[in-house]
Amino acid sequence: HSKFKIHSFEKKINSYSAGALRPLEITLEGIENKPRILLGGIADRIDTYTDGGKTYVRVVDYKTGNVSFDEKYVADGSDIQLPAYLFSVTSEQNKSFFSEKGEVLPGASIYMSTVENSGNIEICRSGMILNEDNFLFASNDEMNYKFISNSAANTKKDKPCPELLDADKIESIKQILTDRVINTG
Repeated sequence: HSKFKIHSFEKKINSYSAGALRPLEITLEGIENKPRILLGGIADRIDTYTDGGKTYVRVVDYKTGNVSFDEKYVADGSDIQLPAYLFSVTSEQNKSFFSEKGEVLPGASIYMSTVENSGNIEICRSGMILNEDNFLFASNDEMNYKFISNSAANTKKDKPCPELLDADKIESIKQILTDRVINTG
């Protein structure tokens, strides 16, 4: 049982649609007029959990086929979608969408896909999840990892699973994303 609530489906993240969340803005310092790069898209699902003045956000992106998230794909620029969505929706400029007061924090960004395995359809999850007890218990109060991470049950690592990361590591992925976007081109 999860304490997270579905907040929205198919939420636009851009600077031009009414009701859309603002995109992640990356300013190119050192260039005349400091141009900005805006990262947006459409988040398939946004879930929230509020605890003690903190609102945790989980972004879920549905995929067909087996898709896996890896920090190295963010660093090389081949897959920036999950962190771009998570850091866009949790940016200061979107805070009021989730909470009038208190912190809005990145909690998880997850690819959820289906694959066929010996005639059975399996749900696969891959991404990054905040490794804090209150967040994990809110995700699944039984702590059996069914909806948190395949890590505990999947010791063979035969399919992708979300990585449990501390807040500093999640913030470092934001910096990796920013650096990749700035250094592209």
